[in-house]
Amino acid sequence: VSPLLRRCNFNVETGSKQISIVGVSPQETVIDCGLNHASGTTLPAGAVPRRGLHLTGGSSLNNVSMGYCMAAGYQSGREDHYRGGCAILGDGSFAAHVVFNSCRASDGGVAWIRNAAVQFFNISVHHCIAGGHGAAVAVDYGGSLVWKYGNISHNFVTGDIDLKWSGIVSAMTTGSLKLEEVVLSGNHVEFGSLLFFQNPSVEVSACVFANNDLAA
Repeated sequence: VSPLLRRCNFNVETGSKQISIVGVSPQETVIDCGLNHASGTTLPAGAVPRRGLHLTGGSSLNNVSMGYCMAAGYQSGREDHYRGGCAILGDGSFAAHVVFNSCRASDGGVAWIRNAAVQFFNISVHHCIAGGHGAAVAVDYGGSLVWKYGNISHNFVTGDIDLKWSGIVSAMTTGSLKLEEVVLSGNHVEFGSLLFFQNPSVEVSACVFANNDLAA
């Protein structure tokens, strides 16, 4: 059955329950949102986002791959619509051994973390796009992310010509970000920097940076 017809393959919400989504491996368990032929950075403004899931309440995601997801275009007052192409991650969310690919959003091509503490373990992100900031992940409004192990490769972010926002990984306003033993390679930044921080607490250790393209 085409992924376009499988309702369980996109916009899955765990609600207030603690739910663990566990696959066999990223090669064998795939959540495909079905937008492999869509063009542009986002769906039209006002459209329902077609992201993989919304994890809340300490839920977790393990041993899967997820891709071909997309947020909607900018709509005033609806940050949950245009941020987080693959996932919105709530407080206490945890992801391990997951591969995200070909996800798109205005901010947070893969995920948007707002006012929530999230942990990543061995998470890889490939071929994801953000028009604003955080082609891989955008941490906002007091959120925190600890990301240990993984690969971030061949992603694209436009950024802002005045350098107000940018980054393959971004952390805006207050909050914290820790990257440990993560490899960033082959990424492209149109304006700004590979990692973009605006006032948060940041710790980057034992990471590898190779062949990234900072155009401006």
